[in-house]
Amino acid sequence: MQLCAEAREFQFAAVCVLPLWLPLVCEELNGMPVKPCTVVGFPLGGSITEAKACETHYALRSGAREIDMVIALPALKDKRYKAVASDIAAVVRLAG
Repeated sequence: MQLCAEAREFQFAAVCVLPLWLPLVCEELNGMPVKPCTVVGFPLGGSITEAKACETHYALRSGAREIDMVIALPALKDKRYKAVASDIAAVVRLAG
């Protein structure tokens, strides 16, 4: 609640919270220019793509207007760049 109040006061672009808090943030920021944002694949990006897609679907359905995605860091470290790109593309397709 304090973060939302500060976001309104200081005109933040977005408030980024864990998915658990997203419905509350969306309610608190309703009608405000501050965008509700949540994370996907947090904190290490090690979730499978399907899980990230599910998290994205939930976030959009819950009112998120921004998605902060953690890329597949293990795949990146292994230089599996196509897997990283595919992971990102799946979330982007859902999020628009």
